[in-house]
Amino acid sequence: MVLKVLVFGHSYVRRLEKFCAENYLQWLNVGLDGTEIQVDFHGIGGGTVCNGAKSIKNHSQTSILNSNYYDCVFLQMGGNDLSSKNKSTDPCKLAKDIFHFSNYLFYSFSVKHIIIGQLLSRSKLNCPTGYNDKIHVVNNKIRALTSDVKHITFWTHRGFWQNPESLICDKDGVHLNGSGMSKYAISVHSAIAITQKMFLLTFLSKLGKHWPSSESLK
Repeated sequence: MVLKVLVFGHSYVRRLEKFCAENYLQWLNVGLDGTEIQVDFHGIGGGTVCNGAKSIKNHSQTSILNSNYYDCVFLQMGGNDLSSKNKSTDPCKLAKDIFHFSNYLFYSFSVKHIIIGQLLSRSKLNCPTGYNDKIHVVNNKIRALTSDVKHITFWTHRGFWQNPESLICDKDGVHLNGSGMSKYAISVHSAIAITQKMFLLTFLSKLGKHWPSSESLK
């Protein structure tokens, strides 16, 4: 039973794919056994949840789910919606939009499980006033929305909740440096590995049991 996974979202995903390719001895397939888990990436630079030319929800982006079947999708999205260009975006509405998009993947593309990655804060030197506070609102709202939903997991990137400045690239204050990207890759690796265990337990129980909690499998 091979688990097919798509890591889908904004530029963090594109940079993660590049990081894994450049460090393939350790991070090929996000460091996971390719005979058990196959990982693809689809990252959109500047990608947003809200409607627009770079919306992750556009058919031109989601078409990858029409041409390929995935058991699981890891989503990393939402950070650009709160940037200076979109500073009027309501964080609670953004959280609901991400949640609804996750359900759209579940019901429209038969994705069995969706993981929503915690939105990461940015360097205080290069983000709109109140940006990081809004990020925390979005994360907490998504956590609440998904708490009783078996097919969606909100994934906390360990060590990023109070995102230390040392993990942010000096050049733009938005993206992760080498140390931060390594930590991010470990987090995505762990999220997918735990989901595989959940799939395996469900398969062994003939799909007749409740999903075990992600905490019980860590």
